[in-house]
Amino acid sequence: MAAKKKSNGATRRKASLPIRKWALFSAKVVVGGVVLTACVFSINWLSGLKWEPMPLQVYAIAEPLKFQNSLAVEGVLQGYLTRSLLFLDLLDVQRDLERLPWIAQASVVKIWPGTISVALVEHEPIALWNGQQVLNSKAVPLDKPLVSLDLASLRGPDNSAARVMEQYLQFTQIFAALGAQLVQVSMQARGSWYVQMDDGLTIALGERNVLERSRRVVRLLQSEAYSSERIEYIDARYPNGIAIRIAS
Repeated sequence: MAAKKKSNGATRRKASLPIRKWALFSAKVVVGGVVLTACVFSINWLSGLKWEPMPLQVYAIAEPLKFQNSLAVEGVLQGYLTRSLLFLDLLDVQRDLERLPWIAQASVVKIWPGTISVALVEHEPIALWNGQQVLNSKAVPLDKPLVSLDLASLRGPDNSAARVMEQYLQFTQIFAALGAQLVQVSMQARGSWYVQMDDGLTIALGERNVLERSRRVVRLLQSEAYSSERIEYIDARYPNGIAIRIAS
């Protein structure tokens, strides 16, 4: 096989980047670095100034509060003053307000250029609970508000608030036929129920069939035989009867 003939000419080398292009590229890199550095310093400078465009200056509460301490509400809202209304997250304000014990729902609206309007819905108090708290419409125990409340007193073991309140509402409907008002409903640790009326009458209903027993008491008190008597105690725990004690 014949040997490959070696070329006598010089080998062509790959052309290098022209000097002008290299200089332009280097200049762009330098300028970009300067701009980036300036941006970083500008951001740090603005952060140091804590610049807040369109700061929140005023808050307005739509209606006066009945149960929630207004100072606590103002304390929450004042924490947002001077913050930028432009960047203010209304959900944050709403959540902070709804963490207050008597606020059930909060609605917050921006009013440009520097105001927020706040509408608050308070929990509805239904009854006192174990002398220390108040039950709302969902049977959740809340701290007593500063105002006095003329409500029935419910008592029961821990974690029984929902059951006691449900029973109280049922008793209220049954005894309404007498035109009487319940002032206290108690469930003992073993499940026995006691009811006290606004005229001082106390009724023992036992553990079982308490609604039927309460209806039996209503029929007794509606009868002519006891219409003129002042009864101070009724024991309705018997299966087929009722014991009464007449006030002396």
